[in-house]
Amino acid sequence: MLSTALVSVLPAGPVLAQQAATAQEQRNFDIPAQQLSTALVLYGRQAGLQVSVDAAAVRGVAAPEVRGRLTSGAALERLLEGSGLAYRLNGRAVVIAGRGTLAANPTDGAGAVVLETIDVTGGTGGAGLRGSAWQQSPDEIYETPASVANIDAGTITSYGHNLNNAVRSVAGVYS
Repeated sequence: MLSTALVSVLPAGPVLAQQAATAQEQRNFDIPAQQLSTALVLYGRQAGLQVSVDAAAVRGVAAPEVRGRLTSGAALERLLEGSGLAYRLNGRAVVIAGRGTLAANPTDGAGAVVLETIDVTGGTGGAGLRGSAWQQSPDEIYETPASVANIDAGTITSYGHNLNNAVRSVAGVYS
């Protein structure tokens, strides 16, 4: 699963023209052989592109050295060689994933990667902790006797917006 979804808000024509220009522009690359995750960070800086990749897909994968004047696409192909990963250029961003993942997630008319739908469901979660007291505080805090102090905005302001000093003014508080 990709860690980031990239969406373009520009019309398709300029995006495709920019994408083609980025792919053809040659830059100097100087990336030593190292872990692919680190090499992709250097690649992004040297290519002037945002790189999005699932961290699990590159964990423990070695990348070869890439040096010389190359297009951003050629440099990335060298980095990914033999890794089983593929990339898709999307304007000034690159999405890297397994070859099957990119094939399964086509682009829309503007070149944005279309990802699978993610359904998010939930229940009441922490609602069981909600209490009937002031500001829906959990009832458990009222089961043990304790002192409660209220520091209002005026008090904090009178201490020059310094919360440390305002808290020190409360009886029984030591810091």
